[in-house]
Amino acid sequence: MGEAKNKIYRIVKGADAAVIDSYEADKGFYEHVSRLVKTPVYIDDYKRIDYPRGIVVNGAVYAKEIGYKKRAGCDICWERSMRLLGRNFGTFQRKILKEI
Repeated sequence: MGEAKNKIYRIVKGADAAVIDSYEADKGFYEHVSRLVKTPVYIDDYKRIDYPRGIVVNGAVYAKEIGYKKRAGCDICWERSMRLLGRNFGTFQRKILKEI
């Protein structure tokens, strides 16, 4: 996966935002992306890792009970009413990474 990671790093470098939703990415991957983009966003279901600088989004009913640690530079969003929108929403320019 080394070459795939490097390709992702090249694509997101300097981006306004990058959204990561992965059960497979390790903490080092998240840390590296957080240094490359202005606003990293992480979709999380169960506090899989201690996320680096960025925004963690957990819309699960039990999200507040998970016990995320408050840290400078890492904001946690956990609203039950929050829903992620599908790819057909909006007309902004975006890059979508498919299987690499």
